[in-house]
Amino acid sequence: GLLRWHPIHVMEVGPLAAMPWDSLPEPSGSTWELKDLFLGDEGCISVCEKLQSGAYPSVTALDLKGNSIHARGAAAIARMMQTRPHICMLKLEWNRLGLMDEGVRHIASMIESSA
Repeated sequence: GLLRWHPIHVMEVGPLAAMPWDSLPEPSGSTWELKDLFLGDEGCISVCEKLQSGAYPSVTALDLKGNSIHARGAAAIARMMQTRPHICMLKLEWNRLGLMDEGVRHIASMIESSA
């Protein structure tokens, strides 16, 4: 026939938790855009710890869309938000927070405690 199938080679992308901080994008003004980097829980925990340490005090918007964040990352986000309540915009679409109820519970309790 006219169509021929060719094998597709898929390269696996691992989490960026071990990535040096100087390789992550820097915040732009008040926004730290880290979307679609596949940080995973470990990378998310590292980002949250960085923010908890007082880095980037002007950041009020954090974009973590598309990073394969699960319950452990959600727990880190909830802890970080307790020390950085001035972050008023948090993008978490296209993660796996709802894959297990635990991740959603962490985020819900963070929202409830800040209300």
